[in-house]
Amino acid sequence: LRASTAPAGDRQQAAGGLSAASWPLPSTCSVVVTDDERGIAQALAHELRQRGHSVTVLRAASDTQELSHELYTTNFADPAAVATTVDAIRRNQGPIGGVIHLSPLRGEEPASGRMDVAAWRRRLADDVKGLYHLARAAGPDLLAWDGRASPQERKGLLLAVTGMGGAFGLSTDVAPAG
Repeated sequence: LRASTAPAGDRQQAAGGLSAASWPLPSTCSVVVTDDERGIAQALAHELRQRGHSVTVLRAASDTQELSHELYTTNFADPAAVATTVDAIRRNQGPIGGVIHLSPLRGEEPASGRMDVAAWRRRLADDVKGLYHLARAAGPDLLAWDGRASPQERKGLLLAVTGMGGAFGLSTDVAPAG
């Protein structure tokens, strides 16, 4: 699904396919969704808010800002910036029970062949290392988001997508030469 070209109803259907039985998090936890800038993150955030979750959308930028109670920017390549942003989200929204990393869907697909080496490296820093920094910062919450769960009952969610255009692992020329 390419939400930038799909009708609004299709974007909503992509997020609305979650059934209460299949969704692993109770409504008492906060969820962070990284922005794909195509509408999927917004549709998913809307669906999760309808289920009672507090949801923060986190958008890639060169600096950290709280644009609203539910929208922040951060530099995913900077571990300190990501940690500062997660701390602010935690203060405003409560413990983080889920991280859904959709930002690899934004912009140019790395496998498109239209990225130069510098752009490829920026995407890796944002999408792969950024996920690592985000998981590290939210990790304590993801491991025990409600503070009462035993290790067997902890249900933190970390979900990530890739934006490799289906070529990841199937093509030898995904990364640009250089």
